Amino acid sequence: MKFIIQGRYVVAKIEEKGKVDLYTLIDSKRYDKMVIIGNKVKDVKVWDSVDAEIDLRIIPERIETIDGKTVFVNAANSFLRHLKKVEV
Repeated sequence: MKFIIQGRYVVAKIEEKGKVDLYTLIDSKRYDKMVIIGNKVKDVKVWDSVDAEIDLRIIPERIETIDGKTVFVNAANSFLRHLKKVEV
């Protein structure tokens, strides 16, 4: 399953990780914190308000336990697809 999450966030931290950046975003309504990887975006700094578009993909994975049983779990992958600075 694939979901697209759109919302307004405040950028709390940006860490450079080679070709991508690691963003710490705070939801502007619920103040929930999210750490997500995404492409580098120019003109976005810490404490800027941004509109973000996040891809969330949920994939069932098979795991073999020590007892030899097979268990299926849902694994989630997320990626910051679009980030745009907004004026408040």
